[in-house]
Formats: sequence, structure tokens, C-alpha cells
Amino acid sequence: MSKEVFEEIKKISGLLNKNKLGIFPCKNSYMIIGSSIGSSDKKIRVLKEKKIVKPLVRVILDLSEDKKIFDYYRSLPQNKKDLVDVFRYSDLIFASVEKKIGFTFASNPYERYLLKLLKNSIYASSANISGEPTQFSVKKLSSKIKKSSDFILDVGDLPPRGDFAVLNLDNLTWLREGASTKTINSYLGKNNL
Repeated sequence: MSKEVFEEIKKISGLLNKNKLGIFPCKNSYMIIGSSIGSSDKKIRVLKEKKIVKPLVRVILDLSEDKKIFDYYRSLPQNKKDLVDVFRYSDLIFASVEKKIGFTFASNPYERYLLKLLKNSIYASSANISGEPTQFSVKKLSSKIKKSSDFILDVGDLPPRGDFAVLNLDNLTWLREGASTKTINSYLGKNNL
């Protein structure tokens, strides 16, 4: 990561602390992000024109950063804790329908550095209007998304990837299948989950 990108991420952390939204490379695609402290989740929903209200994903560096997520994790039986630990750096999003939470771990150096500076989690949602394709290039983002963003960290075109898989930890059912579903199903079968 270049010195310029480091400096830009420092500026972005300051903007996030002021309840600003922007575009950031998360989980190998461009996502709209905002601090989990404040009202950025509502602002993201409005920007994306989300009609169905469901929990936004929180990107975390460590479970202890977010009390609600940490308390939920601690309440899980050991075999589900192991599942979270084994797949923490995959493209898997962990969710609880009962607790109305969704979370994933920072998996690239940009996310990790930002979260170290912020010392709290961020909300993240794909940088598109709901129903439109995931974007791997800032050039292809809609003008509405770009104009409504307080910052954009452009690190170039990102390699395309499959959809994130979203696993309901309450009952180990898929809320959305994705690129890692087959691998995780195999793990679940081998571990009698």
C-alpha cells in the first residue's frame, strides 16, 4: 500500500467519525461505508434506495470491537464459534435473524488499516443502487452514488468475485448462497453441524 493511500485512509477515518459516507474497497468490491456509531446506516439505506429494511453488515477487525456482536458470539455453542473462527477471513457474512445482526471480518489491508484507526466497526453495503450489479471499478459506479459520497478511495479495478455467502448462524441455513457455499457446506457436513 502506497504512502498516499495510507494518508487518504487517515483522512477517511476522520470523515467517518463525522458521520460521513463514502466508497471504499471492502471484501474485494467497492462498497458504501459509514461508521457504526451515528446514523450512517439510515443514510446508506436512503442512498441505495433499499426498500426492504434488514440489518446492514458490520465489518469488524475483532469480535471485541462490537458489544452486540461479541455478546452474540459468546452465546454460541462451541461448534458455531469454531465455524466463525475457521471462516473469519473468507467471503462469508455471518448473520443472526433473531438478533438482527450481520457481520464480517476485515479481509484486505485497506479495511484493516481503517478499522485500526477508527477503533470501531463500520457499516458496509455494495456500492450500487439495490438490485444493480456489484461494482469492481470506481469508473462504473452510478453518478448518483458518486455524487452522494463524501469520499472515494479508488485503488484501481478489483478482481471480480462471486456473491458473498450469508449464513444464518441461528439455525445454519443459507440466507444467500455465494462463492464459499460449497466449501462451507463441506465443513458443516464433516463436523456434523
